Amino acid sequence: MTTLNILIAIAIIPLSISVLVPILQKTINLPPNLLFPLSTVLSLGIYSLIFSLVAFYGMNSTKAWLILALLWTTTIYFGQKPEKSSIFIYWSNLKSQSNNIIYVIAIVIIFLIITAQATYYPFTGDDEISRYAYFAKLLFENGYLLETIRGYPLMLPAIYASNFYMSGHIIEQVVKIYPVVIALMTVCATYGLALYWFNKKTAYISALILAATPLFIHWAPIGYVDIASGLCLTICAFSVAIWNKTPNLKWSLIIGMIVGICLWTKQSGFVAFIPLAIILSHKLMSAYKLKQNRFLYQLITQSIIIICCSIIFGGWWYFRNIYYDGLELAIPNAGLYHIMQSNNDISHLIPFIGNYKHFGFVTSPIYILGLIWTIYKNKLHPNQTILIWCLPLTLLWWWQFSFDSRFLLNVLPFYAIMAGSTLNQITSKLQNLHNTLSYQIATRLLIIIIVIVGLIQARLGGIIQWVINPNASYAEKLYRSKGDLYPTVEYLLEHTNETDRIYSTDGRIRYYIKQPITIGYPSLSELLEYDIFVVGSRAQPVYDFISSNNSNTLTDLRNKTESQIIYTGPNRKISVYKINKDQ
Repeated sequence: MTTLNILIAIAIIPLSISVLVPILQKTINLPPNLLFPLSTVLSLGIYSLIFSLVAFYGMNSTKAWLILALLWTTTIYFGQKPEKSSIFIYWSNLKSQSNNIIYVIAIVIIFLIITAQATYYPFTGDDEISRYAYFAKLLFENGYLLETIRGYPLMLPAIYASNFYMSGHIIEQVVKIYPVVIALMTVCATYGLALYWFNKKTAYISALILAATPLFIHWAPIGYVDIASGLCLTICAFSVAIWNKTPNLKWSLIIGMIVGICLWTKQSGFVAFIPLAIILSHKLMSAYKLKQNRFLYQLITQSIIIICCSIIFGGWWYFRNIYYDGLELAIPNAGLYHIMQSNNDISHLIPFIGNYKHFGFVTSPIYILGLIWTIYKNKLHPNQTILIWCLPLTLLWWWQFSFDSRFLLNVLPFYAIMAGSTLNQITSKLQNLHNTLSYQIATRLLIIIIVIVGLIQARLGGIIQWVINPNASYAEKLYRSKGDLYPTVEYLLEHTNETDRIYSTDGRIRYYIKQPITIGYPSLSELLEYDIFVVGSRAQPVYDFISSNNSNTLTDLRNKTESQIIYTGPNRKISVYKINKDQ
């Protein structure tokens, strides 16, 4: 890897997220705060789709560059060059609003720390390593879309892989900038939607609350798709709100594309159909009752366009899953270990109470206040709409997926808008104090507290490591961030060969080792066909849960011969067994 590889990899990022800006500016009338978030969703979604479809027949660096070049050529030809960038327009307007600059500065500080974390450490998220980055690496190293790459949607892995191809190297810390950009665009989309539904003050407060939430800060530099899915859902709600005022074919096409990219990003995107169905049904019923037959037919046509586009852009992946794995496995489910952790007690029904630490000691009470106020004022149109977009997934999360607060990042922007609207309404009651020095000091102090507490709770140390240990090796960074994982990988690389058959309960090691590795929780009889068994920290509770008739694979394995354990990680979280087939 050379400096040139790194510079090319960095340059690809703005090129890939803004490819649709020219054509969007020309073809539709966009609110200025929607342009770049919408471009990010559509550009990454469309490019990754084309990339993946071409990869069915083989992929290389030339093809990856050609796809991007053709997209830019098309959008420039059919689009228009902006007279003045909306970023400069926004900055010009901001300079005249001294009271709001503090919000922008706070968000910029948060994202500087997030960026430092992303660009210091390699891939660190468990699912990031075992799924998204692993799929991207398979695509890059094999040169085509393998049959084994299926299950979870491919948007983020395809974006990673395209960067690998065009830069000529796997540069983890560079492609991790994509999640950071997606997180920033989510904050921008939250600002834009809050401005569209309410007002500028609500928009700034909502954006800051989201950006300063510890859960959001923690996951922003990690390549999971929950924030990306949240961006898609927020942009979808924004687009539907615009379409709802003046239904037309252009916006129905955009909505369909966004819903499809929601599905292409994460399977939780299917939840978007619930608010869509409610809003479309209400629109259709109103047209039917008013006997607006022509308008009714237009609405039906546009509804069909939305559904068809969503299938074309995202639904096809799940038909592919059905082809390989059957209907039951078309939509992948969480691992058994995670399902065991689900918590359906009443406190988790309001996640900001049941998981208040994750949502922040300062921001959780604000979210709770916003939810209560919005439900109390539910007869107001914006409040009804917000609840329609976030409550279905929240209830589904509580019922099935409450083992991880991270999944609620999908709808956290809507809760942030609720909180921002509530705080703005409360502070508006203090109108006479707005221009006083004590009020301004108190406001700035509260913003500082929200940011500092959020950053402390998120526990990002990348910016400190950049200062004290900037030249740390790849291995040293993984030792610090992933405990026993990389020492175990190094042991396996040194003490196994290509003929050894490896079974592992920990799917992460596949990313680092080229030889085929089977992942799962095997029985003892299944293990006799393998040479090496890697046991992760989660294996014991899973085997305890699934064991029957007093048969437990780990217990039986340990009872056979203690010397079967040939390696244990420094923190004793991962063990490696040598399978004795003669016993």
